[in-house]
Amino acid sequence: MQTKRSYLGGVFWYLASQFWLGAGAIQGNCATNEIGVDKYPDSLISASAAFKFASTTNRYSEAETVLKVLPKCPITFEKDTGTGVVRGYDFSKPSYTLPSKHVLGFLGEPSLITTNSGALHYYYIIRQSGTGEPWSLCIEFRNDRVVLAKLSGPVSRVY
Repeated sequence: MQTKRSYLGGVFWYLASQFWLGAGAIQGNCATNEIGVDKYPDSLISASAAFKFASTTNRYSEAETVLKVLPKCPITFEKDTGTGVVRGYDFSKPSYTLPSKHVLGFLGEPSLITTNSGALHYYYIIRQSGTGEPWSLCIEFRNDRVVLAKLSGPVSRVY
């Protein structure tokens, strides 16, 4: 249960972020892949605000909502290998453009940043229990645009 002071602090930062977003500091267009035209989807703004102000040790449901509204790239091929599914994506055609600096504005600082073969990955902890590997929201960028996002967590071992 939140105290009145922490609740009011959260409300202040939420309202401040809405003013900042509404003032045009972050803009984009869902219909085109150009930055600076129109604005991002309202669903992204509200989902990211809920994610940002949720407890970092238990924000799995907020991460699922953010995952649904992040840009997506079309699947070019899909093959079931028997142990999983391999998918290929057309990273040149995201549903809308969302650069990494705007993700930082929406979701805050990630817990971990990695690079791999020209891709940048932001990891946000969404659930931590015990000393094991945490569940994370992983966002992949190519050419400084979100192209893929997923939830990742510990692998359960069955012997």
